[in-house]
Amino acid sequence: MKSMCMFNGFVSSCLSRVRSVSTLIMLIILMIWLFIPAPVTAQDQQVVNYDLIVDTGGSIDVRGGKLKFDGTTVTATAAELNHVADNLPATGGVNIGTNSAPVSSTAATGTVVATGTSVITNGTRVTINDQTYVFVTALPTAANEVYLQFTNAVTGSTNSIAVTNLLLAASVGGTNNPTSYHTNTVAAANVTVSSLAVAELLVTSATDYHGTAGNAFPLSASSATVVSTVPTDALGGGVDGTAGTIGTIVLHGTGLSFTTQASVSNNAVWTTK
Repeated sequence: MKSMCMFNGFVSSCLSRVRSVSTLIMLIILMIWLFIPAPVTAQDQQVVNYDLIVDTGGSIDVRGGKLKFDGTTVTATAAELNHVADNLPATGGVNIGTNSAPVSSTAATGTVVATGTSVITNGTRVTINDQTYVFVTALPTAANEVYLQFTNAVTGSTNSIAVTNLLLAASVGGTNNPTSYHTNTVAAANVTVSSLAVAELLVTSATDYHGTAGNAFPLSASSATVVSTVPTDALGGGVDGTAGTIGTIVLHGTGLSFTTQASVSNNAVWTTK
């Protein structure tokens, strides 16, 4: 009987110890649950109000997601962003700005047109920036004189020939086309002159004179009934661009823009994605 009592006491003691251990384990699990944060899921967000520095050799891996700034998805390709990086200056880094979208400079333009059916007359003048050209019916004898050739079956009407000769004079000059203009003729500076249509030329301000700088270049004709220019007194339509240092990246409401050159108002070039 005594042995039976001792056995029962031993069993009770063991059960009490088991219950104590179970309670301890449950307490440990509860503490872990309370004080250790849950794993981050794909839906979780974390707001960071301090600098994130990616040191040498590090990287930011989006892994198929989207990189966004102020809710705007950055869609520039890796090759395009690498192009920006390749063009960064030797010192400094990427300048990141949040602003309105930057704009590229727009060239100032104008046209020269032989109007109507009237033939261009001797002495008609056309001014393209710093040079004034004079149409003459005889072979040119002075600088900037442009020859008014007669109509022939090969080259077309007198006006189209004359305007083509003006194109050569204003864009080439010198001794290159002695039968079209005088050999001392000077090409118009800081513009490009190209053929737009029959008897019509397009004048465009050069790259370094885009924007309002090009709008100041004179463009006019002395006889609007025969030869006209649009605008009538100077090039127009040039828009100043947004200045930016080389390697600048601008984040804005419609996307991302970057420039790989030192852009000033009259020759700014931006790529927007």
